[in-house]
Amino acid sequence: MTGYKDIFVTPNWLHENMGNRSVVVIDCRYDLGNPEKAMERYREGHIPGSFRLDMEADLSGSRSEHGGRHPLPDFTVLAMKLRNFGISSDSMIICYDDDLSGASRLWFLMNCMGHENTRILDGGITGWIECGYQLSTLPGVARDKGTFLPTAGKFLTRIADMDEIRRNLESLEIIDSRARPRYLGEFEPIDSRAGHIPGAINIQYTTVQERPGKIRNTVDLERIYAGIAREPVVYCGSGVTSCVNFVALILTGRSPRLYAGSWSDWISYGTNPVASGEE
Repeated sequence: MTGYKDIFVTPNWLHENMGNRSVVVIDCRYDLGNPEKAMERYREGHIPGSFRLDMEADLSGSRSEHGGRHPLPDFTVLAMKLRNFGISSDSMIICYDDDLSGASRLWFLMNCMGHENTRILDGGITGWIECGYQLSTLPGVARDKGTFLPTAGKFLTRIADMDEIRRNLESLEIIDSRARPRYLGEFEPIDSRAGHIPGAINIQYTTVQERPGKIRNTVDLERIYAGIAREPVVYCGSGVTSCVNFVALILTGRSPRLYAGSWSDWISYGTNPVASGEE
């Protein structure tokens, strides 16, 4: 079973390994309501030496009528950006943010691209600061040009699409990772329709965190996911915060799948059913 150390590193571990030339740190913070704010926060202070990937420009592809608000990026384009950070096949990528979602998104993408030597900083930038470690305002500088090339990774088969969800709606176990009012259809601040995919249950992505950026222990996660099948499908608004549930489910030994287009893709098809209220 995939364990904690296969997915996460601690702030202490990262601090002790900052001098390792193979370690490359990437800031994945984002702000859906104000995308430029994440860049401002990076400039104000980040983990020393870390590079930055933008959720809209780097970790997502171009939008179209369908596919959701944050389609998966073109892996060839993302790989080129990673090479500019000095990343090669032997690099160890450490991704961090402030609520696990951006870092989990990059971790998922790297595993889709065949680079399993990727870890999430448990506790995120907040945990780094709480340990007494300093921030920097200097941008990351690559030591050398990287040679990373994407390959067919293990998570490519864990991506679910709308057609599959609709065909198997009655048999799939589906987890909605959004805030409960959005799931219930009481409030929808982003997308054009409120509600959830029929049959989905609600486990908000923050539920699996002790505090923003810090994953719960496996005992707590097993309690949260009690009764959940081995291969549930997770979704959210656009395939970002659901990556946190994806990560947490893997820690419990399950094999989740990610509906990458998520709710914003589902409602782009006018004939798809929509539910509201409790299931």
